[in-house]
Amino acid sequence: MITYGHKKQCFEELGCFSSQSFAEEVKQELTSGDAVSAIKSATALNQLLSICPIHPNVMNATLLLFTPTSTKVQSFAAYKTDMDQFKASDYSPQRPTAFIVHGYTDYYEECDGQGRCAWMATIKNYFLSQKYNVIAVDWKTPASAINYFDAAFNTQIVGAIVARFIAKLMATSATNPSDIHLVGHSLGAQVCGFTGKSVQLITNGKSKVGHITGLDPAGPGFTGKRLDPGDANLVTVIHTSAGLTKNIKSGENPLESVQLFGFLGHSDALAHFDFWPNGGSGQRGCEKISAKLAKEMATSGFSALAQKAKCDHSRATELPTYELKARRPDSCQMIGYQCESYKVFTTGKCADCGSDNDLCRPMEFWPQYYPKRIDTPTKLSLNKLYLLTAAKKPFCLFHYQIVILMAETSLAGTFTLNLKTVKPIVAKIESDLLGFKSGQNYTYLYTDSQHLGQIAEVMVSFKKKIAGKLSSFGPNVNPMAPKAVKNDPKIAMISINFMSNFDKSIRNKYSSRLYADAKTPTVFRIKTNAKISKLPNNQRPLARKTQGKRPLHRKNAGSRPRTRKIPG
Repeated sequence: MITYGHKKQCFEELGCFSSQSFAEEVKQELTSGDAVSAIKSATALNQLLSICPIHPNVMNATLLLFTPTSTKVQSFAAYKTDMDQFKASDYSPQRPTAFIVHGYTDYYEECDGQGRCAWMATIKNYFLSQKYNVIAVDWKTPASAINYFDAAFNTQIVGAIVARFIAKLMATSATNPSDIHLVGHSLGAQVCGFTGKSVQLITNGKSKVGHITGLDPAGPGFTGKRLDPGDANLVTVIHTSAGLTKNIKSGENPLESVQLFGFLGHSDALAHFDFWPNGGSGQRGCEKISAKLAKEMATSGFSALAQKAKCDHSRATELPTYELKARRPDSCQMIGYQCESYKVFTTGKCADCGSDNDLCRPMEFWPQYYPKRIDTPTKLSLNKLYLLTAAKKPFCLFHYQIVILMAETSLAGTFTLNLKTVKPIVAKIESDLLGFKSGQNYTYLYTDSQHLGQIAEVMVSFKKKIAGKLSSFGPNVNPMAPKAVKNDPKIAMISINFMSNFDKSIRNKYSSRLYADAKTPTVFRIKTNAKISKLPNNQRPLARKTQGKRPLHRKNAGSRPRTRKIPG
């Protein structure tokens, strides 16, 4: 018998659940006064009145088993699973196992006849290719509740159901929980968190699942109990809609920056390693509020709007599986770099992977990129990882940090760097009002969909700033020329650091240190005895070409950044 209201209900094998504390937490969240909550609270407070624990028998949650040794999908009831029936399946405890869990209003959908796959099927095929057992958790009945907060609360019960099944696997097939990887999107990420908590509860704290990957974990309703680093040996999260507005450039129309339903994802760091592509919100290629969209809203109705609105939120399901089947050693890899903020990252200051590659991580599923176990995550704020992505598949952008090390200086102004590569590229580095300072690094972040190879030559010019204006020392100023003005700034070295591979040897292969040519001081080149690494012809281009000059990131005033040290 199902009852409604904020009451405690207990279910066989799972324990007891009460929606009272959940409702109180959500009420506090919705009345906190911030702009995002004000938008969400319009109808949500009324919805809190109807939150109830749904009986597991009514949920009809299903486990869909896929294995590398069978082309058949095998279906099992998630609650009170018949383990004798499961033993007869192709599941093998000798293989690692991935659970994939969908979110609100979603469900498992297989690929169509043309090879087009929904996100769960794509990730399922990805893990199968790596010889995993794959179990898709389909809980579409409670996930389709009209009341979002009803579905959000019941993630606790779904998580307990999955955890009880895992405990049975451990007992009947000697499955090692460390070999289990839970992957969930939106509310599904929160299901994974509750699964991890429940496994520890069932085993009296003796066992943890190995890895949880949260794909833009749902935010509304999860200020208290939620996914956190203690739920698995390793927890990683990708944030793609963690805020109402996207990160914009100065001078842009603020209205154009508003991302529809941009608050679907959680805005807090939830994991041992949190990835924030494009700052964690405002994903490139996703719809923004505009006059054109307003017109479409009037003619197309809410369903068409909803499809566009979920673009940011769904992008997290696409990024980890970009073009991995076709990857070559020098292919683009989405590498997140630790940095104090997204703003600092876009100035090019954070491009150091550290001596042990512990300051950067690939935004992928594989646990070999991380410590095997993190028992005491004491420095989670240092594990915020930032990167930029493209607007279209395959999404990966090659990242290059450009650094100029100043030798002598006092003037304020702008250096223009023309990079000699497979296409024209211009980078501009501007000083602050006090001018460039001797011995300091000035950085710039450039991204491109095309691999540029190792950059072996850069042409430099300088324009000084006088009374708010830039004034050139001639048509092609030479900052190193003997006849330069006494205080004309001089560059000691230009470094170009390739950032888009986790392999240190490949990063070094396509990085370069350039010095002024003795005969033509406006030209900086790799020293003559240095070996230049050219991109193999069969690996160019790796993605859609971009045309013309396209510096994507902006200036950075002088400071002492967190970049790798450059010898004098």
